[in-house]
Amino acid sequence: MITRIAIDNYKGFVNFEMSCGPIVFLIGQNGSGKSSLLDVLHALTMVIVEGKVEDFFEAESRFRFGEQPNQ
Repeated sequence: MITRIAIDNYKGFVNFEMSCGPIVFLIGQNGSGKSSLLDVLHALTMVIVEGKVEDFFEAESRFRFGEQPNQ
């Protein structure tokens, strides 16, 4: 079970951290990052299965307004 998620420099996430329990509800306004969070979880799953980080975390997915070159 995932107990903690930390995301930095991905889409709208910068220094994001979330603790998780056995049940998690994602609620929020439009544009608040719900789909982006699910995108991260899907990409991590694919990295585990396929083993190719570059294919799932492309340069276009970096935070647009940040200065960090890496995710």
